[in-house]
Amino acid sequence: MITFLSTLLRHYIFCFIGASLRFLWDLIIIKTKKKHQSIKFKDYHNYDENSDTEIIDAIVGFIVFGIIIFISIKVINKHSW
Repeated sequence: MITFLSTLLRHYIFCFIGASLRFLWDLIIIKTKKKHQSIKFKDYHNYDENSDTEIIDAIVGFIVFGIIIFISIKVINKHSW
């Protein structure tokens, strides 16, 4: 059960957040430089072709997920009576 939960968190949540951030970053860069290049999200989340980015996406996703949880807890505590 623990293995299933850790795999679910690492691969599906943290990697998804990391790949989403890489995709959004590249999309912003392309739009600001006004290049006419199309990118697809499945290229960023396809770890069969480029498995080196999976651990980077997991680490970035873990950090971003932690920041979101931290901010959410602070906001909830501030607005609770």
